[in-house]
Amino acid sequence: MRNLAPVFSILLALVSAPALACSCGEMPSLEGWYSTHNTVAIVKVVEVKLDSRVSYFTDASTGKDAERTEYFTRGYAELVESLKGTPRKKIRITGSTPSSGCYVPHVVGVEYVVFMSEPGNASFNYCAFPRSVDKIPNSLIDQWRRNASNK
Repeated sequence: MRNLAPVFSILLALVSAPALACSCGEMPSLEGWYSTHNTVAIVKVVEVKLDSRVSYFTDASTGKDAERTEYFTRGYAELVESLKGTPRKKIRITGSTPSSGCYVPHVVGVEYVVFMSEPGNASFNYCAFPRSVDKIPNSLIDQWRRNASNK
């Protein structure tokens, strides 16, 4: 039985791995993201930093009050171009912690297409679907530009 311990450890790791992944449900296409958001823009990240907040909760196993520190990224981006709606010129960005399964890197100086429900706030996590401009086909960005100029 002792020889099976490494096998069980590997199996446990494999079974637990999906729990660490980001869970967003079914992800729409880029066109789907565009059509379901009020504001779409190309932004350039200007500042990103790691931040934290303390939250309080009741521990279910002990019934006692407890606190936990949650880490996240925050910063801001500047509007480069509006592709839909009327985004603000300065956009607040928030994101998951780099150790999270939902983390999407957001690098200072890089331009991203962001899909926003509110014109001044963009989320940088896997479920919010921000993508660097070079990862989106030029033909699709051109189509979105045409749509924006027709309104």
